[in-house]
This record gives sequence, structure tokens and C-alpha cells, in this order.
Amino acid sequence: LHGLSNATAEGVNRLIKLVYRTAFGLTNIVHQQTRARYVASRATRPAWPLPVTTTTSTA
Repeated sequence: LHGLSNATAEGVNRLIKLVYRTAFGLTNIVHQQTRARYVASRATRPAWPLPVTTTTSTA
């Protein structure tokens, strides 16, 4: 054994299946596929939690 695992691929597959299950009934297949790709890719997600910006007036 070399310590290699396919856990990452299995995790992505699980996320995609979950997205398809929750999006059941969507009529647009392209939107469903786009949603699955967005959820499965960590590179496209914004940083969480989003930074809070406040404006202060100096009047």
C-alpha cells in the first residue's frame, strides 16, 4: 500500500449526486450541470465568510 486514496474523487461524486438530487425537477439541463460544476469546484467559490465592509462618514 502506498497511502494513496480516491477519497477526493468520491467526495466530488457525492456532491454532484446531492446537487442533482436537490435540483430534481429543473427543466434546464445546462443550468443543472452548471450548478453541479460550481458546487464541485472549490476554485470558483468566494471566500467564506464574506468580508464585511462598513463606511464611516467624517462630517
